[in-house]
Amino acid sequence: MSKINIVEGLVNVLLDFTAELSERDDAAMDLGEFDDERALSALYQVATNHTEDETLAASCGESIAQIWLRQGLSDGKILEALHPSARREVQALINSNQ
Repeated sequence: MSKINIVEGLVNVLLDFTAELSERDDAAMDLGEFDDERALSALYQVATNHTEDETLAASCGESIAQIWLRQGLSDGKILEALHPSARREVQALINSNQ
């Protein structure tokens, strides 16, 4: 299975609101391993939804931080828009890596 297909499959699970929460959470955590714009976009989409489950939002935040750290990125506008638990995860991971 190619990297593109893996990312696509994980994105599909993450964005499938009918999927089990545990499956979506696993997908969110796995997406942190990929430096892929589609992965980051899907993570942003879920992590900025303030009605999402806190645990899922936190997993998305952790994955966003992993990608940002590898790519030397950060985006204050996105950070401010994140679900509070996602924002905490991003800030904690970035602070621990500085």
